[in-house]
Amino acid sequence: PFYQADQKVKEQVLDLGVRLGASVLFTFTQMNFIESILPTILQKYYSELENGKYIDDAYKKLDAEAKKNILSKSTDIKQILPLRKLENANGNLSNKASVILKFIELYFHGNSAVIVPPKKQKITVEHILSKEVIFEKDISDAGFIAVEDFKNHKNLIGNLTLLFNNENSSVGNKKFEDKIKLYSDQDFIITQRVAKDLISTTKGGKNAKLVSLVNEKESKYVPNKKGHFDRDSIKDRSSKIADLIYDLVNQNIKI
Repeated sequence: PFYQADQKVKEQVLDLGVRLGASVLFTFTQMNFIESILPTILQKYYSELENGKYIDDAYKKLDAEAKKNILSKSTDIKQILPLRKLENANGNLSNKASVILKFIELYFHGNSAVIVPPKKQKITVEHILSKEVIFEKDISDAGFIAVEDFKNHKNLIGNLTLLFNNENSSVGNKKFEDKIKLYSDQDFIITQRVAKDLISTTKGGKNAKLVSLVNEKESKYVPNKKGHFDRDSIKDRSSKIADLIYDLVNQNIKI
């Protein structure tokens, strides 16, 4: 339907599709939900064309209808994602974790390495508080009240980030305090930000604005007294990631 549209409208349609898809996917809704709402969204566009309106005006109607669905679904994201264990039936990490983290890294940070990684490198999902971390005393070292409490938090989005496979292997089951240097030197901004404040290479312009936004929307964390990325940090980061996705898909962040 957009074959005759100019390049600007085509780019807007593509971006709208990405944001709509993300808002549905990250609420763990079946993707056939999009198929069910597309006819209504597209009808807004075609109705305007049939009434003699220009493509730009017709797109505005389509955009408004799609945004209603994005707002509805992304509101659910803020409620669902922070509490969602990203694991499959056997308790292993699900692929959805990687998709969420890569979306933020590409869409917000503009890092194309998540699409085309360097040769011989594989992107993996890293547990900030390691799955098999060794505690000095017991699970309470990281703020958990019981082993089951730890199991309920280890695969939350707030405990997950991106690393290349060789680096993921090298950190093993180290404490968070022993991972900070590695995280700080990463190619992935979502991982750098866990360990440090970003610094702009320029005093002004788009780069400086983006760095400021990243520092505002994503938090740096410090190890607790036992050197761990603890329960409170996992919960806080889970909520912040859900809020960030909400802002991204609703275009609340302007770069």
